[in-house]
Amino acid sequence: MTIKSVTQTFSVGIEQPDKLITRNLAHIMLVLLLMTGCNQSLKRTPLSQSLAHYTVVKGDTLYSIALRAGVKIDQLIDLNDLAKPYTLFPGQTIHLKPKNRVFKATSRRYKNHPRTHRLQARKPTNSDNKNTYIAENSKNPLKIRWHWPLTGVVVKSFNQSGRKGIDIAGKLGDTVLAAASGKVVYSGLGLLGYGNLIVIRHDSHYLTAYANNRRLFVKQGQVVRQGQKIAEVGQLSEIKPSLHFEIRRDGKPINPLSYLPKR
Repeated sequence: MTIKSVTQTFSVGIEQPDKLITRNLAHIMLVLLLMTGCNQSLKRTPLSQSLAHYTVVKGDTLYSIALRAGVKIDQLIDLNDLAKPYTLFPGQTIHLKPKNRVFKATSRRYKNHPRTHRLQARKPTNSDNKNTYIAENSKNPLKIRWHWPLTGVVVKSFNQSGRKGIDIAGKLGDTVLAAASGKVVYSGLGLLGYGNLIVIRHDSHYLTAYANNRRLFVKQGQVVRQGQKIAEVGQLSEIKPSLHFEIRRDGKPINPLSYLPKR
């Protein structure tokens, strides 16, 4: 064997491990790409066609929900009466189908029997008490009286805030209270323009949001009672310390002053 052939053989011998390593690295990169693709596909898992409502989770957008539900964004906007910039809160209920129900008529034969009881007259309800409502759940009726989350002057009304809530003036570090009992569905810093945010679900229709906080004292999943300390008033940029407070029904912001007790 010549020196040249020996050199070539030796060279091939030391190149083989490099090629093997290269192939292994390529294989690992391919696996990682496939795993990333799987994670992305999980985020885009289609929603069931029979699903009438969807509960928003962190990271959801109107576009992603529409994509997964197989409906147009305009349809979701109309169904849920959403307004720009279409901010979604975790725990918010999004209707995927029209709310109208269709009842099938059934024909039955009834025998004439004398009535053995008298109809009781219903007592008139007091419609002036705006800060009280009955939850639309006949199995578990819940009566809620709204409570002011902060004792301060309203410095920005519902209309002034773009019909997104009200701003209540306060001092840095003032106590923020839960406006009603419920479950915390979001607590953290994740929505642009809201600062440290807390969202509480009170029933299948109502949410309250507390934004611009300095400190948060409750965590996601925690059950809170009305009047419980949940945060401290904070300050965004050069704006004076205040609490941004929202009440939402079925995802749509409503005027809190129509629900909070008069002061």
